[in-house]
Amino acid sequence: MKFIHTADVHWGMEPDSDKPWSRERAQAIKDTFTQVITRARDLEVDFLFISGDLFHRQPLLRDLKEVNYLFSTIPGVQVMIIAGNHDSGERLEFARELLEKEGVFIAGLPPREADEKIRKVTMTDSAGEVCFYLLPFTKPSHLRK
Repeated sequence: MKFIHTADVHWGMEPDSDKPWSRERAQAIKDTFTQVITRARDLEVDFLFISGDLFHRQPLLRDLKEVNYLFSTIPGVQVMIIAGNHDSGERLEFARELLEKEGVFIAGLPPREADEKIRKVTMTDSAGEVCFYLLPFTKPSHLRK
């Protein structure tokens, strides 16, 4: 099994927004993530794990379309995303069922009720069944409940 693990992409961030190089840095963030996607395709990985902060803020529709397009360029790669502290867990959850059909698995929100479980994704490779548990960013106040 081959995979790439990344985190803290911060798509949509405009570093130093008051500086002349801000747009260049924002584009560099997108270009770097595009290189990760290209590498996943070239290496023929099985999985791409994104452990938090795919987006820097609540993504605009444009951001979602751009990232979804990138995922469409690696159709044989299963993508697993957990929300980070900059992601909108609710927004990521909204697209969960739709994207799952495309091989993109999302955990935007942690379990909130006693009967809810951590998101489990089961895959099969040549060695058999492999289980992944996707636990997104959780605020400490949530854990105290």
